Amino acid sequence: MTLIVYKRIGIIIIALGAATVSIAGLLWALLPLTPLETEASYLPAAETLFMARTKDGARLREWAALFPELKNIPATESSVIALLDIPCSNEEFPPSTGLTDNVSAAEISSPCSDTRGWVIFQQTTAETDATGGKQIGRFTVHTSEPDLLASIGPGKKRLRNDPGFRSHRRQGSEFVFLRMKALPSSPLLPDQVLQSSLDTTETMLLSWNSSGGMLGFYPLRARAVLEPLVMTSSGANVTLRSQGMDAFLSVLEKRMKKNDWQTLDAWFRTRTAELLGEDLSLRHELLPLLHDPFAFSWKTVSGGSLWLLQGSADRSLLPERLDRLHASFRNTLNRHILQERVFPERPAGVGRGFRSAILGEDNAPLKETNGTTAGWNVRTASKGRQELATALRGHRFAVSTDGEWLLRAIRGVNIAERLPSPTEMLGGGLIREVDMAAHIPETSLLKLLLPKETSYRFAIYPRGPVLILSWRKEKNARL
Repeated sequence: MTLIVYKRIGIIIIALGAATVSIAGLLWALLPLTPLETEASYLPAAETLFMARTKDGARLREWAALFPELKNIPATESSVIALLDIPCSNEEFPPSTGLTDNVSAAEISSPCSDTRGWVIFQQTTAETDATGGKQIGRFTVHTSEPDLLASIGPGKKRLRNDPGFRSHRRQGSEFVFLRMKALPSSPLLPDQVLQSSLDTTETMLLSWNSSGGMLGFYPLRARAVLEPLVMTSSGANVTLRSQGMDAFLSVLEKRMKKNDWQTLDAWFRTRTAELLGEDLSLRHELLPLLHDPFAFSWKTVSGGSLWLLQGSADRSLLPERLDRLHASFRNTLNRHILQERVFPERPAGVGRGFRSAILGEDNAPLKETNGTTAGWNVRTASKGRQELATALRGHRFAVSTDGEWLLRAIRGVNIAERLPSPTEMLGGGLIREVDMAAHIPETSLLKLLLPKETSYRFAIYPRGPVLILSWRKEKNARL
């Protein structure tokens, strides 16, 4: 009896195995290509300059501001689009003889001309099969020029195997891949700074879904060795953490055109004068404070804005640096001030309202304090509504235009806590899109790359050979 039961069980197992093999064989016959097959499996690596897969046609149209060739892509009901650049001819592939769901579009740059063309990939269906496109694997392919089809197909040196594409990670199915050398020059200063900070050999991949997104740059040429990064206190509109700003500006100066660098340098000097006075040297007195890890926070208040800087630096130079900040601040307060007055509308026949500006002396007394709080040497100077506060403890320092905010920060338990994982965090914080929008031109590359969420928490960190900016949405965000 037992033997019969075992035999029956064996028969069942054999039958299940045979059915599995049969189903696998049937699938192999009907679907000869693996699920890993993508458009990148057929695109030549070196010539592919731009690729995008989006569910929203509006996102693709935004990129047409940088790549006019995208405007020529035929209208389609598809929700998935990819764009690439490919050579005009390729002897590796023989020449080969529209558009619904699952479309990928490609833009192409030819080595034998200065023009670019586009390629569209679609999931092959009965409808796409009748449009006259070239069928490759599970895709129907259309191009702006028939000769471009010769470059599309399986083979060596495909985009899928290119480190500049393969090394990137994605968050969600929608993405934009870009070789930095494909970017056109821009008259906008924010774009010039971004492009000058990257090498033309680098690639970028932007991906996103409903909860957030990720922006990666490959290759990461240097790995930062970070000490514990300082944390910042709550209440800020924008918080940024970084290090090595002196080296970064040196790179920009070398790579940017002379006139563009002079414009950027003048902007930095103007902002420095507005914040701390005109008697400070940006390069020799401020940038050394931004060499080691630091945190910069900014918030708006009624009547203006406030900021807080926390970080660490050479302890032998810190006392002199902070003394120079106070000296410059005092000199600024002792100068003339511009007083504005607004006179309201008067009764009819009496006169109209007007605004006046008077250059005069600021007679408010200068108040200065110097003491110790929680092991920090704290020094403040204020006159009217203007204030500068500094704190020093060993190699750590804090500077702010709000003394109360500075005191809350240095008393906080997180002042020297390491940022959340990943452990090699280069930056992070919480940002509201409304605070950034006013500083970024609508037509800029930065506008295309930065998150579109109302509020988001972000992090900048290395992962293997890729530098990553990741973010996630924050509801009811409070900094």
